[in-house]
Formats: sequence, structure tokens, C-alpha cells
Amino acid sequence: MVQENTTQVLIDKAQTAAIVVRLKGGDPFVFGRGGEEMQDLVKAGVPVEVIPGVTSGIAAPAYAGIPLTHRAYSSSVTFVTGHEEAGKYRPAVNWQAIAHGSETIVIYMGIHNLPYITGQLQQAGLSAKTPIALVRWGTRPEQEELIGTLETIAAQVEAKGFGAPAIAVIGNVVNLHETLSGCRPQFLGETRGDCGTEEKLARYRQIVQHKLLDYAKVKPSYGDVEVETVFDTERDHYQIMHVGWNQERLIHACTIHIDIKGGKIWLQWNSTEREVAEDLVAAGVPKEDIVLGFQSPFMRQFTDYAVS
Repeated sequence: MVQENTTQVLIDKAQTAAIVVRLKGGDPFVFGRGGEEMQDLVKAGVPVEVIPGVTSGIAAPAYAGIPLTHRAYSSSVTFVTGHEEAGKYRPAVNWQAIAHGSETIVIYMGIHNLPYITGQLQQAGLSAKTPIALVRWGTRPEQEELIGTLETIAAQVEAKGFGAPAIAVIGNVVNLHETLSGCRPQFLGETRGDCGTEEKLARYRQIVQHKLLDYAKVKPSYGDVEVETVFDTERDHYQIMHVGWNQERLIHACTIHIDIKGGKIWLQWNSTEREVAEDLVAAGVPKEDIVLGFQSPFMRQFTDYAVS
């Protein structure tokens, strides 16, 4: 429905109903055409009042763990619409000025013009490595984030099919996403880690990968074997296998899985889970974040680690 028809519906409904609610997402006065609609309603003699909301340019970044201002990163923020025709002779938005106007830039409705916008900002002098976050379906259970740089984000959007509606946040505050993304309210039925989990898991990934590489250098004492490693970083599944041909192909194997949602390291090693666990503890992983996958019920009684 075009804007003129929407306003006319409000006027018509006001003639027959005691109260008419025009409910908008976010704040009606921030890229919501609330001011235009109120002007027309006042002109038509319809009593009207506004109730402020939380604009998506603030709410969506907050739920993604991105504060728009931060004493160590940004003391200024600009809100701007990205919904304009890239081929206009005189664009409504002066991206050259926007690039240097503040330390954080929040763009509404900019997904379709993202290649043009990021190109303009780089031409204005912003580094190609400037962080950018896209937040889709902000504050909803299906919220998604896509993190990149001005140089990479357009290709990332195309590769992942990341579409509107989404808010874009540009600036160094985006770097806080990794640490703070778990600090929003938990949706009903959702399972995820505590505030700061992403930063912790990034450290766990590094520890686990280094430890497995160390184990791979150790020559096993039980026959002529080869060492195979599998690092599935997308699923956070890491495995090292000592493979030989003495009657059985698989002689010894270690599997380590990092649970992204729970913030735990799940460890399964044929007979030396405890030794590996102690190595991980020595490397800085808290004992309570390690779960051992003992296959033998008998062995479970001899450990003070959590077991699966």
C-alpha cells in the first residue's frame, strides 16, 4: 500500500472508531514516516498523539552485543537511511560527509545498495578494513548477524543470501560483538552460552588446536602408525587419529568437540581422557568446562570431571 493510501485509511478509520492505533516497529519518528502521517491527520482534523519506541538502529545492535557508543571506541553516532537509488544524479545522502561525521554509522534499509554505500565510504577515506555488522530480524528469535569489513561485506551478503530487513553498523564498536553477543535476554526455548561465551570459545578453539598439533608430533609406542588430524571448524569438531594396520586399522583416536551453545569442551579419547583433560586445564581451560566421554561405566567412578 502506498503511503497516501495508508494515511487515508487512518483518517477513514478515525471517523468510525473511538481509538485507532497505528503500530510501527521501532520508533515512529525515526525513518518511520510517523511525522508525515501525523501532519496529514492534524490537517484532516483528527486528534493524534505519539508514543515513542526504541528504534531498530539501537535495539538490533544492542541484541547483537554492539554498543553504538563506548568510551574506548566511539563518542559519536550517525543514523542514516540507505534506501536510495544508487544511480541518482544528486543522491539524498552525502556519503562523503557521513564517512567523517562520526565514529559509528548506523544505516537503515541499506542492504540493496550495500555495494554502492561501502564503495562510497571507502572513496571518502574510510579504511577497507573498517568493521561492519549486519543485523537481520533484530530482537526476534530468528535474529542473525553477519560480520565483515567494508571490503568484504558485499561478497559475504551475496554468498550467504543475507537479505533485508537488516540494520548495518559500521565502526570499531563492531569488534565488541564477539565478547558481548551473548549478553541479550534469552528467548523461550533457546539454549546458548553465558555473556562473553564467544570470546571464551575463541580461546578454547585455539587451545584445542594447538594441543592436538602437539599430540600429532608424538610418535606412538605401539607399532608402525600414521597420524591423521581432522579440524572441522564449522562444527567445532577436532580429531586426531593414530592409524595403523596391526589387525585393526584404527588403533588410537582422540575426538574433541567444542559445544558452541553450552561453552563446554567435550572430550573422548579411548583410554586417556583424564590425561588430555589435565593438559587442557594446564593450558587455561577451567575443569568445569570439560566433559569426559568415558565409554566404560566402571571408569566413571574414578573421575571428578563431568562425564557424558
